[in-house]
Amino acid sequence: MVNLRRLTHILFFLPLILLLLTSAHSKNEPDVTRKNQENILQAAMEGDLKTAKALLGGDPSLANAKDDAGMTPLLWATRGGQRHRHCRRD
Repeated sequence: MVNLRRLTHILFFLPLILLLLTSAHSKNEPDVTRKNQENILQAAMEGDLKTAKALLGGDPSLANAKDDAGMTPLLWATRGGQRHRHCRRD
């Protein structure tokens, strides 16, 4: 049976996930500031597509930014912005 909550998260974050996937392999990888890295990670966690588009439009290499735990914006977006998940078996 499909978990409706999980499906809702996936559909909500899908545009952001697709944007990050298409930006991740940019040939141009200039130095990025820590602030822009923090901003793209925050946008991915919150599902803020508008901010993510603006940041990635200015610097596509931000798709490869990592937080202290090694999480990228794509990973945050696929998790639906949730920092902690508890696995359970149904």
